[in-house]
Amino acid sequence: MREKALLVDGLNLLFRAFYSLPPGMKSPSGKPTNALFGFIRTLDSLNKKYQPKTIIVALDSKIPTWRKEEYPEYKAGRQETPEILLEQISYFETFLKEMGIDCFECPGHEADDVLASLAKILLKQNIAPTIVSNDKDLLQTIEKGVSILKSGRSISQIKLVTKKSFFEEYGFDSSKIPDFKGLVGDSSDNLKGVKGVGEKTAKKLLQKYGSLDEIYENINEITGSQKNKLETDKESAYFCKKLATLNSQLEIKMNEIKPFDLKEPGTQKKLKELGMTSFVSVERKPVKIKKLDYEKIKIELEKSKPVKIIPYKNSWACQAGNLTFMPEEENHLFSKKINLKDHLNKDIEIIGFDLANKHINILHSEFTNVFDLKSYAFLINSEKPSLNELWGKAFGEQAPQDPSLIFEKMKKLKDELDTKIKKIKKHYEEVEKPFLIAVERMNKTGIPINLKEVQKLEKKLEKECSKTENEMEKISGYKFNPRSPKQISELLFEKLKLKSKYGKTTNREALDHLLGHHPIIEKIILYREKHKLLSSYIKPFVQHRKKDGRIYPTFDPYGTRSGRLASKNPNFQVLPIKTKEGRMIRRCVQAEEGFSIVSIDYSQIDLRVLAHLSKDKKLMDIFKKDEDVHSQTASIMLKKKTHEITDDDRRVAKTINFGIIYGMGAASLAKQLNIDIKKSKNEIKKYFEKFHGVEKWIKETKDTANKNGYTETLDGRRRYIDGLGSTSNFIKQQAERQAVNNCVQGGSADLIKRAMVKIDRDLSDKFELILQVHDELVFHVSDTIITDYINNAKKAMEKALELGVPLKVDIKIGKKYEF
Repeated sequence: MREKALLVDGLNLLFRAFYSLPPGMKSPSGKPTNALFGFIRTLDSLNKKYQPKTIIVALDSKIPTWRKEEYPEYKAGRQETPEILLEQISYFETFLKEMGIDCFECPGHEADDVLASLAKILLKQNIAPTIVSNDKDLLQTIEKGVSILKSGRSISQIKLVTKKSFFEEYGFDSSKIPDFKGLVGDSSDNLKGVKGVGEKTAKKLLQKYGSLDEIYENINEITGSQKNKLETDKESAYFCKKLATLNSQLEIKMNEIKPFDLKEPGTQKKLKELGMTSFVSVERKPVKIKKLDYEKIKIELEKSKPVKIIPYKNSWACQAGNLTFMPEEENHLFSKKINLKDHLNKDIEIIGFDLANKHINILHSEFTNVFDLKSYAFLINSEKPSLNELWGKAFGEQAPQDPSLIFEKMKKLKDELDTKIKKIKKHYEEVEKPFLIAVERMNKTGIPINLKEVQKLEKKLEKECSKTENEMEKISGYKFNPRSPKQISELLFEKLKLKSKYGKTTNREALDHLLGHHPIIEKIILYREKHKLLSSYIKPFVQHRKKDGRIYPTFDPYGTRSGRLASKNPNFQVLPIKTKEGRMIRRCVQAEEGFSIVSIDYSQIDLRVLAHLSKDKKLMDIFKKDEDVHSQTASIMLKKKTHEITDDDRRVAKTINFGIIYGMGAASLAKQLNIDIKKSKNEIKKYFEKFHGVEKWIKETKDTANKNGYTETLDGRRRYIDGLGSTSNFIKQQAERQAVNNCVQGGSADLIKRAMVKIDRDLSDKFELILQVHDELVFHVSDTIITDYINNAKKAMEKALELGVPLKVDIKIGKKYEF
């Protein structure tokens, strides 16, 4: 088996890395580093995944290339490179050498030519090269033993292109890419090609004739306007082909092949200097755990200030005075042997990391000053913060494995984060800290489940899955595993010979596109829906149900970027509510004797937040008058009276209303409403003409996000948005949509978080908060107190925060969660 090598298109990857990370990343000395960090992180990831013998980077010539001399307009019209990226490019070659990475360039030639030549050289050495680049020109280098790794919308979405997969997508040999570009041109390189010939036509021509030469030799077989276009731009076609053809015969003197290794001492030193501490290795000293002297611990606890706590393995590590100890799991900090709360002053300062789900309710109920640094970090940036990341930014090194070394700087880390959240410190104290208690209480409360209902539904779904599986075998004439995407792909595209514009993928979007082409498609979709319910909900219900008749999902306060809760085992956040089976699963949540299930759901919370943020008068008036927002939107847009609005009018308005929040473009709206793009553009234009306050706010939000690199929610929680500085319109527009959406959905998350904190004060064994799903709180309430307590919860939700429009909730009560 051949050894592998990765050949990297240096600037291509550096540019993508730059636009995938926040521009504010800097080294301790103030140098911008986001592109360099993203570049080396990608290489490190690829090295771990593919384990190549070496990684080599190719760079563009510093002097003009032969293509630029022959065609001065070559690559003209590209957007100007941002200054902070130019600064990193100037240091890029030095950086590569400091990382111990071989890099090559050839005067007068592009990196593509260098990569093509390196691939040939390595093949002769019996090494299989894989080229890392998104440049289409490099597809021509693919042959037996040479492949391409290209990233998708995100730099982390990597796709391997081989000789076989290329042919499956294009229908002609990869060596004909220059012929292909001769026909279609390349706007990024400013190559015209043949005017009016697109990729679809070019593919058909090359599939039929094989090459540009053969196309023109058989030009008389081609008729109509297509023939005229080809004849008119023949010279352009051949010129573009020439410029697109790579030189794979450059003389490159390679050094001795060396592996990619970031652990070299010199490399480690440079990484530390640049603040790239996630790559810095730390000497791991084994932590010795001796038999604990609990009496000594109690003495230290009573006289120490502050006490510091971090999760360690399956227990805790704690530092009190000069003593660092790690209790065994069964003798944790709140067990009878130690009982932390009995040996500390109530006003003692307790600093920890990731205290949620680990006795956080005891900590906060017993002590006044409890600080969870993970919660701090989440306010500063709504990503999933790690201790290692925080440590690296603060101290330029990885967090040590030995807890005693972490504790040395824990107070300093807390003080630094304190400074960063100074503006929203009051919010942290009033909302974030008590919210962690509310979440932990919900984790410990559990959800009552009717096991008989679950088992009944389990049998039903298993029977339906088996029946559908038999029907699929009968329809197709083949036996296959319906849970295997690979086997389904082979069945549809190789055995049944179906054609799809999505290639050989079998995701839901691709299957929906194939509906009507073969009866098995409907059966595959049906089977997947049934099996998903069975595997994701029914089986976990049975598996996780405790002896007390409840299941105990884990709710994660840091699980989503918007700030909404995430849950697992099972994931209630994605429980379907529109399907019959989805409603049957919800019915399995059943109140105990003498209790009821109560759902209190915010009404149109996202649109109310949008009205508040945009201050659009028409939208605000709708909510102030307590009118149906979708019907009124339709009425305003269509200039009809409310009673004249049809169900279809309301449906269109509803789609547009939510589409505005989620940044839906004309193409997506056209697809959802089943109308043409011209009409969908007109609908969006019409909406903004009537609700121009919304349009103005969206523009201002995008401008602010582009300026700062982040957005803030109602409560000041930040989220940094990747891709805002991208030169790719697609990536930039996607990032701007996220910025708008985060303000709205993040604001909604702030509201329900505040409501949970207010309600948590009233909870008891007769009034339990058992579930939060999006904008809905679900309670398990004793029938003897239901009216008073539910009214209090309703008031807490509607008065969570004073907005420019009233908040409203819908209340539903029953013995089962079947609303």
